[in-house]
Amino acid sequence: MRWLDEYGELELDAVIEPAITLAREGYPVSPEMADWLETEATLLDGRSDTADIYLSDGELLEEGETVYQEEMAETFESLIVAYDDARDDGRSDAVQAARDYFYRGPIAEAIVAFSDEHDGYLTLSDFHEFEAELVEPISIEYGGETQVYQNPPNSQGIRNCWR
Repeated sequence: MRWLDEYGELELDAVIEPAITLAREGYPVSPEMADWLETEATLLDGRSDTADIYLSDGELLEEGETVYQEEMAETFESLIVAYDDARDDGRSDAVQAARDYFYRGPIAEAIVAFSDEHDGYLTLSDFHEFEAELVEPISIEYGGETQVYQNPPNSQGIRNCWR
């Protein structure tokens, strides 16, 4: 949302619609996802919400089968509604309304309630106090013509995925 507010030109629905479509209409299990599901299959035990997504008739989804995430689509749509409800106040206010809906509203409350139900550690203050930072990326030149960028450490950028 910070990037959208600072640098974006599109409305939130235009940015999120492709993700809503994928979540609702589904996307195929990739070879990497199939491997991940197989490796982490025991994590699905006792996690019915997750199992509902990644199991079909009690069996792990396999490569090429379709993953559906209807609740994710609904979550994204709720952000658009919060944005649209505040749009008359200006674009930045609308973006902030969507951020607040997530971090200070029903989505954060639902995440914390789920966490509490499952002996988790998340609190509402974790969400209320969060502020994303816009930082200068680090970069390298690749192939003499291309500059490759990523967030500096600590980031969710490239990481070693080998086991």
